Amino acid sequence: MRTRRLELKFKVKKLPSVKGLDLEEVVSPFKKEIERDFYYDTQGYDLLKHGNVLRNRDNRRIEFKLHLSPVEKVRTPIVGFVFHTFNKKNAEVAKIFKTLNLPFNDKYRDFNDFLRVNNLRILVAVSKKRRRFKVKEGMFLNLDEVIGLGCFVELEIHNANADVPVSVFKDEAFKILSEYGLVDSSAEFIPSGGGYVELYLKAQNPAVYMLSKYK
Repeated sequence: MRTRRLELKFKVKKLPSVKGLDLEEVVSPFKKEIERDFYYDTQGYDLLKHGNVLRNRDNRRIEFKLHLSPVEKVRTPIVGFVFHTFNKKNAEVAKIFKTLNLPFNDKYRDFNDFLRVNNLRILVAVSKKRRRFKVKEGMFLNLDEVIGLGCFVELEIHNANADVPVSVFKDEAFKILSEYGLVDSSAEFIPSGGGYVELYLKAQNPAVYMLSKYK
């Protein structure tokens, strides 16, 4: 069975309480009160136009989220690297750039130098407060308060069947979250292809947002 990781987001008016719920909170030793994600793109927005994402999560982890599906707007998989060892992963990064059909310069000392020599710049910076919980094996709940965007309840499903449409998992996610009392009919589903990048651009830079494959 082919699998993929899905992130199913619902925008809510305020974050729900999890008090008394049978959920195991996941606390990273590196957790900060405010998480900052920096997203990058080329001068011509080549990543955005083709539905791909390059993210620096708090100078801890560098991640590529790729659009590979020929039929659905969904980014998968996530290919990640530890920030301080990024300069040792040239071969793996070169393969990603080849997949994206982008030119690649492998002569760099660290991540910031990689951005410079490959002509990448900051597209969006997203700051948020996040609480994370384990629902069950392979399924996690994120409660996000995103500065400038609002509050979101997100269900992560790891190893989801890649042959099952996202719409099926959307309904499953809503059912699970409703049973926990975390969302109701007023919650707005955010199409799973788009993430905080598109939401931020839609609000702050509509002209660039219209270039996105996930608009």
